Amino acid sequence: MEVPGQNCGEINIHAGFMNKQRHWYLAQAAVVLSLVAFVLFGIAGVGRGGSVHFSDVRYFHLAGGMVVDGASPYDLGAFTAAAVKLGAGPDIGVFPYPPHSLLLWAPLSWLNLEQARWTWTVLNVLMLLVVAWSAARTYQERVAPTDGEAVSTAALWIYAIVIGSPFAAHLVWTGQTGLLVLGCLLLAWRTFHAGAWVAAGIALGIATIKPQLAMLVFAWFVLTGSFRVVGVALATAGLLLAYAVVQLGPDVVTQWASAALTYQGEVATGLPYNTNLKSLLIGLGVPLSPVATALIPVAALGYTAWLAVLHRQSPRAPADVLAALLITSLF
Repeated sequence: MEVPGQNCGEINIHAGFMNKQRHWYLAQAAVVLSLVAFVLFGIAGVGRGGSVHFSDVRYFHLAGGMVVDGASPYDLGAFTAAAVKLGAGPDIGVFPYPPHSLLLWAPLSWLNLEQARWTWTVLNVLMLLVVAWSAARTYQERVAPTDGEAVSTAALWIYAIVIGSPFAAHLVWTGQTGLLVLGCLLLAWRTFHAGAWVAAGIALGIATIKPQLAMLVFAWFVLTGSFRVVGVALATAGLLLAYAVVQLGPDVVTQWASAALTYQGEVATGLPYNTNLKSLLIGLGVPLSPVATALIPVAALGYTAWLAVLHRQSPRAPADVLAALLITSLF
């Protein structure tokens, strides 16, 4: 005997399954389109006009070669001369990365400029996949567990959004370090919460080559008493710095500080795509005094300290804390 409503129930289950399957295929298509867009705009250079392909890799390649030869990349005159000699072009600016980054660039000197560019592109693509994987895993763990599914439909959409982002394409096209540092920060965060504090410290130490992005995450570990991670991070940065000191002498630190101050002037006037609160205010025509400029990062550190106090009183989800820290890095 047929149970009333049974066919209707079967139809609803079937319709639900078909709807879920359509969403799955749509998400897969979005991932494919994001990959196509990434290759077109981040590697092939569609719509890039006269912008220089892998322009930032020139800096790393030159700095690596100079430090191997015992010359300081923080000497702008010598840096420009090296750029002309190696065919990297005369339109080269101040090298702003801290001296403990120099050991990371040294291996690029073993390659010619074109080989260095493509090597860096491969590294950036790998780090982009790390960022996309971490974002998708975080979403599944925090919001939508998959009940045994390897990859959920939502995770596929996150892959599509991260890989297809114009920011990702721009970072890879220009050969910047943002993906490398962000990937290291995400790895540091995930490995720390998995109990692997040594790995977390190493990843955090490498991330400090871009202090403006790593500073708040580093401060969080200090403020929350994660001193083993902080110690390993400092040791990692110290070991990296030792190479620069041996090659260039201890005054390499003051050379970098001087170059970094000069670079701040370039950022304020010559980088329209620089994305932070300071550049937004400048773009809006809001005058910024030196005091106001100095207070912006102080405010970001103050917020981080306040968040740490709240976390001690009532622990926040790790993913929420990291999101808040990375967003606040725009200060």
